[in-house]
Amino acid sequence: MRARAVLGAIAVVALVPGMSARASSTAYPSTPLERFGPPTEGYEGTVTNASCYRYQVATRTVPIRMGGTKYPEGFQVSSQGYCAATIWTWTWHLGGHYSGFAACVGLAGGDTKPATLSFVGPKGMPTVFQADGVQVRATTLVAGLPTFVIVGTTHLMNLIIRTTTAWATIGFGDDGLYPGDVPVRECE
Repeated sequence: MRARAVLGAIAVVALVPGMSARASSTAYPSTPLERFGPPTEGYEGTVTNASCYRYQVATRTVPIRMGGTKYPEGFQVSSQGYCAATIWTWTWHLGGHYSGFAACVGLAGGDTKPATLSFVGPKGMPTVFQADGVQVRATTLVAGLPTFVIVGTTHLMNLIIRTTTAWATIGFGDDGLYPGDVPVRECE
């Protein structure tokens, strides 16, 4: 009879401050935001404003490229400069069903001009979120590796992404909406 060795894996997961760890070894379930479809509000993808906004879902054959890394899952938004807008927003209705949104966020494609990113709260003002573990109300994305972003969405009816930078293409790779704890991870 041969002896069998049993190997166990230990996972270290950091959680968003204020959230508790689950006593479970299962992966955290998440729903990619792109499963909700295109933005429902704020995104003015109409005939008159079609040149102002862009939204594209990543695929395995057409991944988002950020800082030399390919993300086959996620989406990207682009603020086109063909219109008189100075603020571009993309809105998805969440219905208050999720506790957090997380993604690897960065300039997509060959975009090298810095771009601002914020998330709008219920009263139209930028909400606090985490960018690589730091609490901010806005962050400036620069060419290179993506930033890991977490936005608390508990009781939030809409997730609103905003930029004030024309001609910016911002990618959201490996994104997810979480019904419970939001794991902190690194962007590769």
